[in-house]
Amino acid sequence: MIHHTNKLLITAWNAAVEAAKAIMQVYKGNYQIDYKNDHSPVTVADKLSDEIIQHHLRSTEIPVISEESAMLPYEQRKEKNELWIVDPLDGTKEFIRHSTDFTVNIGLIINNTPILGVIIAPALNIGYWGGVKNSAYKTSVIEKVCNFDELIQSGSSIQCSKFNENKLRITGTKSHLNKATEDFYKKINELYPFVEIVSVGSSLKFCMVAEGQADLYVRFSSIYEWDTAAGDAIVRAAGGNTLSMHEKKSLTYNKPNLLNPYFISYSLHVQNILNEMMI
Repeated sequence: MIHHTNKLLITAWNAAVEAAKAIMQVYKGNYQIDYKNDHSPVTVADKLSDEIIQHHLRSTEIPVISEESAMLPYEQRKEKNELWIVDPLDGTKEFIRHSTDFTVNIGLIINNTPILGVIIAPALNIGYWGGVKNSAYKTSVIEKVCNFDELIQSGSSIQCSKFNENKLRITGTKSHLNKATEDFYKKINELYPFVEIVSVGSSLKFCMVAEGQADLYVRFSSIYEWDTAAGDAIVRAAGGNTLSMHEKKSLTYNKPNLLNPYFISYSLHVQNILNEMMI
């Protein structure tokens, strides 16, 4: 199993590297902005990244769920034990604003659980991956690799934080602050008066939790499985979890409706905080 996932990790990493380089070529030039049926923006960078990733993942013979491609209906995909879940360009709005908070996300789901994730932030020139051997890594070497050892040697191990009683660090979305999120912040401030809120875009919020730069990532607004699968896998590999607020258990994937419930991604060292809040 480990050998199998190592090979899949290399495939996902190389796909994300090539996609990231293509995205940056678009980022540096002029491009047209189109809009989907739900009025969300899409660019040639989204589509080009998707084509590159699909090409690489095709060799694994594992079906792909991608934000930018047609996907199998649930009646067919529910029978699949293994699935890639991909967001070719997470944070398109940030990309359009010429912010640096956008990422390439590739996650592998086995039996509805995220077991492997790759995230690359092209404009920041950093990458994250995790899931294999229950470990997570960060690197600033965004290049293709030939084998698992080469990938490991290019990065450094990361872990979720241990709880600091003097400060609780929460990361959340830049563009979806709503009443439910504000109520959560108010409630947690009643228990822990020293709370620091750090806003960042795209799946970098998961990465902050995974590398110990934040204790919690709170999401009380709509987000899809392709936005979370890779980051969730990396957080779990780094010693954390992502809790569905609806079911009060770990977030699951390949659901009939690919829209996620509200969730909190967190370091296991702060589980006591969630218990105190009766979450």
